Amino acid sequence: MLRRTGAGSFFIAFLAIRVAGAGHQDSHRVRLEPIPIPSQASLRGCSAVDEQVAWLSGTRGTVLRTRDGGKSWQQLPIPGAGALDFRDIEAFDGVRAFAMSAGSGEASRIYRTLDGGASWE
Repeated sequence: MLRRTGAGSFFIAFLAIRVAGAGHQDSHRVRLEPIPIPSQASLRGCSAVDEQVAWLSGTRGTVLRTRDGGKSWQQLPIPGAGALDFRDIEAFDGVRAFAMSAGSGEASRIYRTLDGGASWE
């Protein structure tokens, strides 16, 4: 879940499942934790691979990735895509992902990385 929290900053809620004692009526609890995102972009896409790895996408060609559960975020720029609006991202692990932009004509594109965002095609 993404939400604007003021002054252009965003937070994403990661799901963390905590298992209580066996036989307890709340043996599986879900806890949402807000995590700060270092971007002024309007974030539109999110793909959480697991508790540690997640990818985000958004306006102005924004692609971000965390590999430590949101403690730090790496910006992964796509050359020549700074004006694109990435509406979705689909990640398979910490190095493989597809980012999809939407717009008129050439502004609608799909990029993929197989090396953690070091290169895009």
